[in-house]
Amino acid sequence: MNGMYLEKLKIEKLFGSEDIEIEFNRELNILVGKNGCGKTTVLEIVYSILNLNLKKINEYPFEKIELRTNKWINARIFEETFSPRRISFK
Repeated sequence: MNGMYLEKLKIEKLFGSEDIEIEFNRELNILVGKNGCGKTTVLEIVYSILNLNLKKINEYPFEKIELRTNKWINARIFEETFSPRRISFK
């Protein structure tokens, strides 16, 4: 498999309290949890970052999101109290 794949997602203080850290398997990943626990939110955040949809990302309250792939995308998005969100790709 030579394509891009997700390696790690870290979200700090999602909805003000939840810290989420997922290390993805290169082959297959399945998100399992009760209704309302955030599975769809996590998928929407990843999708929004990969598509540079900052408007959608801004719908979710968080302090920091980091997404790492095996290729060129390493994104960090910060929520800061007195300034607009910053996004950086390395």
